[in-house]
Amino acid sequence: MRKLSKWSTDITAGLIGGAVFVLFFVALHTQVWIAAGAGLGTYIGVLLLFDRRTRLRPMNYEKYGLDRKSVLATVETMRGKTEIIRRLKKQIKSKKVRSVVTEMADLSDRITDDIVKDPKNIKSARKFVNYYMDATINVLERYVEISGKRLMTDDIIKSLKRSEKMLFSLRDMYKQQLVRFAQEEVFDLDVELELLQKTLDSEEA
Repeated sequence: MRKLSKWSTDITAGLIGGAVFVLFFVALHTQVWIAAGAGLGTYIGVLLLFDRRTRLRPMNYEKYGLDRKSVLATVETMRGKTEIIRRLKKQIKSKKVRSVVTEMADLSDRITDDIVKDPKNIKSARKFVNYYMDATINVLERYVEISGKRLMTDDIIKSLKRSEKMLFSLRDMYKQQLVRFAQEEVFDLDVELELLQKTLDSEEA
């Protein structure tokens, strides 16, 4: 089988994953989270089927208590969740909310790229991957569902405003994750410089 280009593979996986989501949600009338899970699983499966290779930075994974295959699986999961976020964004009418969700998806891409460039970053990103990304999807799914109702009661309006406020808070957590990565890089550099200085001092002694 001829390998597809990275861009073509992303599009193919996204389309097939989206089709599965529609199948489960519209045709089979399953709950949104079940349909989203099926779509995400299909998206990841298609990427693996076409043998999309993420080039992680070479490193001693055992030194940091990591497994390369586990890191790769997490990276693909993050990409799948980011795709779901972008797909849900398209169903949002509010420009303000769409803007913040677009920013979150872009931040998620940057976080994923940072992990690919420095896989040990995944240790400080586990809560982001397993909690904040899932929370984002859950809030967006509920927001899309509620905002699509024809009758806007006071309770619905209050719920939408709470959801919007939560999305802004989650967006800040995405930014904090990138700040955390930067702080870790500074710490690693300081350690390397200190070690180098000790080596130079021992040579001069």
